[in-house]
Amino acid sequence: MSRVNKSRSRRLRTAGVVLALAAGIALAAPTAAQASGTGIAWSHGAGGTTGLGVYGSGWRVDSVRVSHGDGVFTNYCGFQSKAWGTLSINGSYSATFGYTAGCTPAPYYNDKTIGKTFKNATNMYGQSYHDGGWAPGVPSVQILA
Repeated sequence: MSRVNKSRSRRLRTAGVVLALAAGIALAAPTAAQASGTGIAWSHGAGGTTGLGVYGSGWRVDSVRVSHGDGVFTNYCGFQSKAWGTLSINGSYSATFGYTAGCTPAPYYNDKTIGKTFKNATNMYGQSYHDGGWAPGVPSVQILA
């Protein structure tokens, strides 16, 4: 291989590594909820995820949706969700919601109306519970105006 081709090949490999790192950082960073935003976190190994959808405008969060699935067909028993964040005044917000007795096929989601104003540049978080424990993986969405 000529010197020119080796140098070009090395530059392309370096550019590919930089792009892959940038993509990984972008995927791991929370998204901003200006009108709405979503976040996702890995949960229960390969294919399992917990998702968080935040719906609102500016710093006001109207509602959230927490979803959860393990990437395989399974039943969840006694599932519920929680969401939390920092309010613009009067401290923190936290709610556990959507408890469903019995079992249902995965995936599932729970919605919660919030209607509150959150502190700028803070995160809203979500988590899912089923079968006697809180699932690993906590997605977040950054609140920005």
